[in-house]
Amino acid sequence: MNKNPIMKHIFYYFQIKTISPLSIGNGADEKTDNDLLMDDKGKPFIPGTSIAGVISRFTPINIELDRNEYKQSPVYVSDARVPKDTTVHTDIRDGVSLDDHRIAKDGSKYDFEVVRTNTPFDFRIEIVVRKNDNVNMKKGIDEFICYLCNGDVTFGGKTTRGYGSVKLEKVFCREFTQDNLEEYLKFNPYMLEAYNGYEIPLNQYNLDSSKYHILNVHMKQNGGLIIRKYTTQPGDVDYEQIRLDDTTALIPGTSWAGLLRKQFHFYNQQITDNNDIEKKWFGDVDTTTGTAHKSKIIIKESMLVDGLFKDVARNKIDRFTGGTVDTALFEERPYYNGETTLTIAVPKEDGADYILGLFVLFILKDLRNGFIALGGEVSIGRGLFDFSAEDISIDNKAINEEYYRKAVKAYVSKEVNA
Repeated sequence: MNKNPIMKHIFYYFQIKTISPLSIGNGADEKTDNDLLMDDKGKPFIPGTSIAGVISRFTPINIELDRNEYKQSPVYVSDARVPKDTTVHTDIRDGVSLDDHRIAKDGSKYDFEVVRTNTPFDFRIEIVVRKNDNVNMKKGIDEFICYLCNGDVTFGGKTTRGYGSVKLEKVFCREFTQDNLEEYLKFNPYMLEAYNGYEIPLNQYNLDSSKYHILNVHMKQNGGLIIRKYTTQPGDVDYEQIRLDDTTALIPGTSWAGLLRKQFHFYNQQITDNNDIEKKWFGDVDTTTGTAHKSKIIIKESMLVDGLFKDVARNKIDRFTGGTVDTALFEERPYYNGETTLTIAVPKEDGADYILGLFVLFILKDLRNGFIALGGEVSIGRGLFDFSAEDISIDNKAINEEYYRKAVKAYVSKEVNA
């Protein structure tokens, strides 16, 4: 006789959409330095192992096989697939590492393939509930849904720099016990139609459970911006501002991160002279030991709207003669006078107020006053932004500078003077 019988089967069907580019590499470098993982139909997908790992990180559910007891997990997670007849657009992103003087380091250029924003994916979760289970699996999945609603869940690589963010569009749930066994026998968990009438209203989930403080800054461009994407079409400009589509320019989280981290380093050195604080929050790669840990701070990708692309022809000037250099004419396409929102997520951990304090009291003011600029060609006025204190919010509330002054002083007193 089975001492731990199955009491219930629970089936979830999730529909999500990417709200930032998705980077899940397959380890190959045929098209780029890091090509996308594709299925047999040539469409990208999110492996079920990636989704299971996120669920285990955000909830008490451990989906991995218990090797000591040699038992199968009671939770099954499918791959996330692009719906049938959906056209998938991919892009190739360029990256480069800059030194302290904003000059590219030798051998630091790379590129990688991403799935474009607004790509839909569907996936399923199945739960087998047994009589003697000591973990409430359904409650754990409900927690996972809360984090999806909050926007905390990301997939793939470079997630702390704005990649892999998703939005939960819809979720369906069906439960089967001995009381509706006949329905279970007719049920096809792979078909969306089988979940009709069982959609869960998302407004029933608590949206105050985010693990992060969210710092938002709404800003307007003061002039042009050029974060270069090189073009290859004959007759086109040599390079242009990186874009999502024909009308929407974007600012990668990696571009924001490089600028903001450099300024954080400056102020943190002045205040604490402790580089370990920067490494703890912004991540670190130790080339001597081959060890690394990812950033705790998430800097999201920003979209630029209500501006315009403009083609500009320029000549390289000989600094000694003041004349043009032969064959040095080039054309570019910056983006002008748009608006955007910078979003920074800081984990709700000890020291978070110090991080937020440095942003609010120093770094953002430097950006607003033009002491630091984003992207390339900053020496000719590119990459400047305008905003006021009223355009900054933390957790949807107006900032209180006095609170963060006290928080910075208290953190320094505790961490540095202890």
